[in-house]
Amino acid sequence: MFKKILAILSAIMVMISTTGCSNNTNPSNSSPKNSQVTDSNLEEVEDYKYTKFIDLDTPYTMCFQNTDGTYTMYIFAAPVQYFDGEMYQPIDNSIVPSEKIGFAYENKANSIKAYLPEKISDGFVIENSDFSFRFYIDIDESKFEPGQVVEYTNIYNQLIEAVCYKSNNMSLYFYFSNAGIEMETVFENGMSEAPPIIIDYNNDYARSRENLKNGYIVLRRGNDFNDIDALIYSPIALNNDEEYTINLTPAIIDMEQGIHEIKYEFENEVYKTNQSIVLYTSNMPDSCAYSTFSRNQYLSRFSFLGNSDQFGKALLYIRYRLDYFLKLNPDNVIDTSYNIVPISKNYEIDRFILQENLDQWSSTGLTWINRNKEFSSLHYFCAQLENGYISFDITEYAKKCFADETWMTESYGITLEYNGDMQIIASSDNPVFIPYLEINLSDLPNGFIPMDDINLPQE
Repeated sequence: MFKKILAILSAIMVMISTTGCSNNTNPSNSSPKNSQVTDSNLEEVEDYKYTKFIDLDTPYTMCFQNTDGTYTMYIFAAPVQYFDGEMYQPIDNSIVPSEKIGFAYENKANSIKAYLPEKISDGFVIENSDFSFRFYIDIDESKFEPGQVVEYTNIYNQLIEAVCYKSNNMSLYFYFSNAGIEMETVFENGMSEAPPIIIDYNNDYARSRENLKNGYIVLRRGNDFNDIDALIYSPIALNNDEEYTINLTPAIIDMEQGIHEIKYEFENEVYKTNQSIVLYTSNMPDSCAYSTFSRNQYLSRFSFLGNSDQFGKALLYIRYRLDYFLKLNPDNVIDTSYNIVPISKNYEIDRFILQENLDQWSSTGLTWINRNKEFSSLHYFCAQLENGYISFDITEYAKKCFADETWMTESYGITLEYNGDMQIIASSDNPVFIPYLEINLSDLPNGFIPMDDINLPQE
């Protein structure tokens, strides 16, 4: 089973892949609310000799029949597939030549398209069927060579393909995530600020550019949860001691109507930075509360667990979406795991602590002051996977969720903390390292509810 897990996950994650939003022709819109799962509509995955049930495909889910007759269901915290007009396909973030006028490169397959220019001065575009967003890098473009596809070891120590724009004292590397573009800067002699980003975004909404100084800038067209077009994440950086450092508070300069320059500075010199610019996708709810940092973090791409001078103590609140998709007999659950990526590499796996929440919390409003303080011990164990994830076995908790017809167990969710110095963890909103649930079943679900937005309330 373990080798099977790695084989399937390599097909959808190894290329720093996963998905964007499905488009408006999602077949689930016309599917029955609680459709019965049948043996029809199967697809053989030849590379791995497993059967994929495409009736159970959504942007967030996929299901395989294993060679021993059991089934494995994956529920991802963010979209990992896109609808190509006929069926769902895994996103492919490979860099390919672009057919879009004015651009040299684009991502291979996704409903969110991203484009990179030959000359860095021409700017970068991320778009879907409803929205298009352009940004520029505020540098002396005359000193940079045209973009070339190269092999590159990114800030997470992964060897990837990226488009490089090189000058004498710095190189900028761009590659694609599920939701947009990752930009990394390598400084030859160190520097105390990331290259400024210039955005062109304007509408009639009063708070169209929302900066809460909490790790990201939100570009909004309204105040509702889903009235978000894009996010510009603050940089994570490596210093000369190979330690990660962060700055959650940008300086924003209004250049003219709708045009803004976004700058981040660091207290000490860094030699490599990563910034993420993405379109908004609806992801599994999570939010981290910090004892010495008062701002809500519900869209943050990282959680800073453990103890630190910057954040104090931290609790990550997580709400799964089990009953949103599946109707099944808890006795059919063989095992269930929750899988996340630690960005820091100096953690001790037995210092992570999971607890079951016993009260409600709001991902969009959670702070240390209003956090839920009622917990129950949770039966789990933790293991390191070869794909870089750590895996929490939460089988008993998952069975309890499926057995609870009120949905309160699932709605209350769990908390994750770390007993030790600060560790950086990829959150549900991380566009590169997406958490996921793996559910192994003795039989197919009794019913499946296809949804193309993981946060839409069910009828």
